[in-house]
Amino acid sequence: MREIALQVARESEGRERNVLREYLQNYLLLLMQKTKMNESLYFVGGTALRFLYGIRRYSEDLDFTAGQEWQKSSLELFKQKINRELERAGYEFS
Repeated sequence: MREIALQVARESEGRERNVLREYLQNYLLLLMQKTKMNESLYFVGGTALRFLYGIRRYSEDLDFTAGQEWQKSSLELFKQKINRELERAGYEFS
């Protein structure tokens, strides 16, 4: 999937960064689903509008709101799980 995103970015003159950003946003959402983080968070904001309703705009971030069942203490655990998955997939970050 990553290779396909890189190829599409190369073929998207002037929009390379947007294509790669959107790929990474999708990948992070997938990891959130895989770690079950999405069960207590709701996806909102500009990126949600683009992904869910096809609005023609690119957004820089992923916005969420928490349900009543959200435990703030869970954030560190989810962060560790997502970081492990990113490292396992070969991503480097700081």
